[in-house]
Formats: sequence, structure tokens, C-alpha cells
Amino acid sequence: MRRILQVLDAGGSSADFAPQPTLADLDVLIERFRAAGLEVDVGQAGGAAVMDPGMELAVVRIVQEALTNVLKHAGGARAQVSLRFGDEVTIEVSDDGPGRAPRSLEGSSASRGRGLVGMSERVEALGGTLLPKEVQ
Repeated sequence: MRRILQVLDAGGSSADFAPQPTLADLDVLIERFRAAGLEVDVGQAGGAAVMDPGMELAVVRIVQEALTNVLKHAGGARAQVSLRFGDEVTIEVSDDGPGRAPRSLEGSSASRGRGLVGMSERVEALGGTLLPKEVQ
């Protein structure tokens, strides 16, 4: 499916054919955000049981998009990622940032993300619900 969509998207690159990330890649993703200057704390409750690859990809991409939003819109923030695994998967990403001018994560496909709309679509495709907190 990605290859078909690639043909339709003239702006795509061969990097789009790389293997999709899994939960095992989450530490590398977090380190990339830290290297970009974002302080990130990660907590996990419950064991990440064997998951459908689509579910794993959704978890990783949602964390990626949420942290990209923090980096772009809450400059100087410290982010907290909380993952809870059980009968359901719960992802909570929060920050204490003041909300400043956007920054980018160089070399990242995350800069092409779709924000809350993309996260909501991923969650709904898996039968879940996205509950964004009010921005103050």
C-alpha cells in the first residue's frame, strides 16, 4: 500500500520504504527528541505484550507526533510520556512549556506530520479515542 501511495505522492522519498518502527524503536525516537533539545521523561506501566504490528506503529507514531507538537509549540518545555499497557493501551503526553515559536526536528519525517488530526485518525482506525487536553 505504501508503494502505491508513493507513486501518487511525487514528493516522497525512498526513505518511505524503510521498515516501519516498532515499540523496540521508541527509545531511539525519544533520544532524537532529546538531541533536538527537548527534555523528555518516559514512564511505562504494565508490560507491552505481543501486539499487532499496526498497533505498535500507531503507538510509536502517536508519541512521535505528540512530541513533535511539544517541540514546535511549547519551546523550552519538558515533556512527559506515559504509556500504560493492559487490556487497552493508553498514551499520555504532556508538557510544561510556555508555548513559543515553532522549532523543527531536523532530518525527521515527523516535520511532515498531521498533528491532532493524524493522531485522531490513527486512534480511531484502531477503535480508540483521542482525548486532547485543553490548551491553556
